[in-house]
Amino acid sequence: MKKYILAVCDLEEKYALKLMEYLKVQKGVPFEVQAYTLVEKLMDYGMHNHIDILLVSEKAVCEEMKDLNVEQIFVLSEEKEETEEYGFRCIYKYQASENILREVMCYYAEAKQPVYIRNHNHNKIEMIGVYSPVKRALKTSFAITLGQILAKEHRVLYINLEEYSGFNTLMKTIYMSDMSDLLYYISQNRKNFIWKLASIVQNIGELDYIPPTLSPMDIRHITEDQWFDFFDELRSCDYEIIILDLGEAVDGLFNILRECKKIYTPVKDDAVSYAKMEQYEALLRIMEYEDILEKTVRLSFSYLKGIEYGFENMVYGDLGKYVRKILAGGDGDEL
Repeated sequence: MKKYILAVCDLEEKYALKLMEYLKVQKGVPFEVQAYTLVEKLMDYGMHNHIDILLVSEKAVCEEMKDLNVEQIFVLSEEKEETEEYGFRCIYKYQASENILREVMCYYAEAKQPVYIRNHNHNKIEMIGVYSPVKRALKTSFAITLGQILAKEHRVLYINLEEYSGFNTLMKTIYMSDMSDLLYYISQNRKNFIWKLASIVQNIGELDYIPPTLSPMDIRHITEDQWFDFFDELRSCDYEIIILDLGEAVDGLFNILRECKKIYTPVKDDAVSYAKMEQYEALLRIMEYEDILEKTVRLSFSYLKGIEYGFENMVYGDLGKYVRKILAGGDGDEL
């Protein structure tokens, strides 16, 4: 596999090293990251080696860098209003590292020449489904807690495919890009998917997630074939586990569940919920999807004393203990 190089050049050693360390640990960005605090060393390397992306500070950039073997150069500007320096696109330097990365990946995804990167674990990616016909059963809370715990040891991506996720309110964030932008990007047959994904992905602790769509229509209008095209694109990325938080609006729901290695189905202990589960399971049998039932783990949260507020806090409370017990092979009935 080709080695992709992202170089950071800043005369401020502390800044350069801090940004390098952040970029190095990002799961979905397959770069070897290098940091330079001396322009001369960068110039020497760039004259003899190819660099895919160069992030260079405003104080270090110079006209001669146009002669380097660099695919794209971005200037880390100290002023928000700066848009261009020496003909290079400017990015505001003193913003969060994650925002710098997203901005760079967004521009890189629009590159004219498609970049093909295949995950060497392409066929080993594990898809986990979380779905229930029963509403208000802690499905999303469980899925995100599961994702955070798995992300301690694996590269995990969480995807919410519900009509109404509520993420803008829950995360107190207005997303500039979300799942709708990613699906549109694919529909246009654009080939730099991995970079577009990296420009959109957000984090909850060590768990990566794609901001869900704002409009239910964006979920309903995607066909089953388009969903599977999307999943195929995800297999090219450097993730080991994909967690799908599924809703009824997803076309081809049962076939998607069939593709999952394991399915977690939260239930509630009341007559109406039992009736809904009975209908759901009967439908799977009638439509010859018994294999979905065979890999489904029913979850009951009746033993939980309470749920902590905030996704990151749930990992450390009763729900986190429950998830760890489930992953260890227990039934979670006793904490």
